Amino acid sequence: MLRCKSEYRTFYDSARAKLAVSRPGWTPKRCHLTALRKMEKTFLRDLWLAWRTAVNMAVVPPYFPRM
Repeated sequence: MLRCKSEYRTFYDSARAKLAVSRPGWTPKRCHLTALRKMEKTFLRDLWLAWRTAVNMAVVPPYFPRM
């Protein structure tokens, strides 16, 4: 998802920038891995919503909306 320049890449970049500012003691690798985890969770949430919509199941608003 990082290499294909998708919308998840922009989410990753913004999350990594926020982490670098809010957590000055963290190493760049830790910021990368945390932003990567957040990006993956966002993808899984979107996948779940698309799946529920495709099979006509009830869909509730996500608990954590996109930032």
